Amino acid sequence: MVQVGAQDVIAAVWAFFASSAIGRMLAKIGAAVLLVVTFGAYQRRKGVKAEQAKRAAADAKAHRETTERVLHETASDDPAADIRDRMRDRAGKP
Repeated sequence: MVQVGAQDVIAAVWAFFASSAIGRMLAKIGAAVLLVVTFGAYQRRKGVKAEQAKRAAADAKAHRETTERVLHETASDDPAADIRDRMRDRAGKP
């Protein structure tokens, strides 16, 4: 039995793609498919990064607003009045 090395197989495949018209056509189709798949993966990764940045900005804004709201609240002598005021603010009623 004849031993066939990896270099021999690579040389045979290269010769097929380089010399035959069908091989060249298949190589072009393969390159186009690889381009589309790579570009799609790039766009998906870009979209994920943008979404993560958008979510991080929204979380930071919510944290900042919550911190400001908590630090600016002053306790009055009547805790029930504080609760009523907070409930009124949340409901948007005068």
